[in-house]
Amino acid sequence: MAEVSAVNDAIMILNDDSNRQLMDKTTTSVGTAANNVDLSQGASFLQMSSHRRSMRASAAAVLESAAKATHSPKLAMLATSAKLDAFTKVKKAIDDMISELKAQQQDEVEHRDWCVKEYNTNDKDSALGQQNLDRLVALEQKLKEEIARLTKEIDQHNEEIKYSNREMVKAGDNRASQNAQFQTTVNDQRATQEVLNRAYMRMKAFYDPDIVMEGYNDKPAMQDGKMMFRGGLFTGTTQDGKQYQDGSEVGAGGVAAPGTVMEVQKEEDKRAPGAEAPPPPKGFEEFKKNEGGNRVLGMLETVITDSKKLEAEAIQNEKEDQQTYETFIKDTNRFVKESMKAVADKTAQKAKNDESHVQCKADLKAQMTDLERLGNYKKDLNDSCNFVMRNFDMRQASRSQEMEALRQAKAILSGAQ
Repeated sequence: MAEVSAVNDAIMILNDDSNRQLMDKTTTSVGTAANNVDLSQGASFLQMSSHRRSMRASAAAVLESAAKATHSPKLAMLATSAKLDAFTKVKKAIDDMISELKAQQQDEVEHRDWCVKEYNTNDKDSALGQQNLDRLVALEQKLKEEIARLTKEIDQHNEEIKYSNREMVKAGDNRASQNAQFQTTVNDQRATQEVLNRAYMRMKAFYDPDIVMEGYNDKPAMQDGKMMFRGGLFTGTTQDGKQYQDGSEVGAGGVAAPGTVMEVQKEEDKRAPGAEAPPPPKGFEEFKKNEGGNRVLGMLETVITDSKKLEAEAIQNEKEDQQTYETFIKDTNRFVKESMKAVADKTAQKAKNDESHVQCKADLKAQMTDLERLGNYKKDLNDSCNFVMRNFDMRQASRSQEMEALRQAKAILSGAQ
């Protein structure tokens, strides 16, 4: 009986779980057996204790094996607890640990999903940000080039306007000089023609008076502002060298055309009509007209004709020069007006580009700041997610293995084979 009592006491020391009903019953049985049962009852209790030790060992072995496989300190501690602690305490610890592992599994899945989502969002935002940055860089460069081009063109237009104004002033001065030269030329030629015409008529009256005076006994006279002759409008040259066309004065100097009147006052007309010429002085040979007089007349006619040509050329040149000047001024004024409009338009466009350039630089700065923020956030994501992302499958499998080992250990402790 002493041996049975000693064994019972040892089992009670090993179990030491007052909360377990079976162990309570066993303890009660052991206490009763110490006084009332025989040796066969003690032997049955020894078999039960041996079975429990075998269950503890099996559960501990499963937990130890899982602890080694998963490198889990908690499983190793639980394996030790399974050897020493009561079943109820061990099974509760197993349940708590399984619940904790399930929570860790779920947290890790959610963390992994969050990391995937954040990585995708960050990559997308970074790609869009980089595209926007590239666009802004290109736009900023384009605006700079456009502003430089407009500035250069505005400067060129302003220089062209200044040059055109200077050229118009020059052209005005040249036109004034040309007109003054024209006035001098025309006045000189007309004066020359008047002198030559008088000389010509004087010599013509001497060398060929009949042609000049034949058939004409009266003079052209002004009537109602028109030069009249024999009841009609006069065309020709009067004695004072003035030229008329259909009664209107058209110039000075010239040679009378056939059928016109040239009034020339002869020296001999000063004598009384019908008076005879006085006899030549004694000692003089008979007077004869110089045969070279006709050549002189021809020369005078040529000079008068050339002078008229010079006058006509001067008048034509003056007309052409004036037309050229007017065309130049008209075209230059139009060009200046167009250039001034171009300056105004390009200045307004440059102002808009300057404003856009300022905004573009601000957007560039903001975009670079945003990309820097995205880059820093990705570093934070790497710190938070790299380990989970790299080891997710392994950690999930390891926890699943731990939970399976815990379930097996609990089943063994619960009586499963």
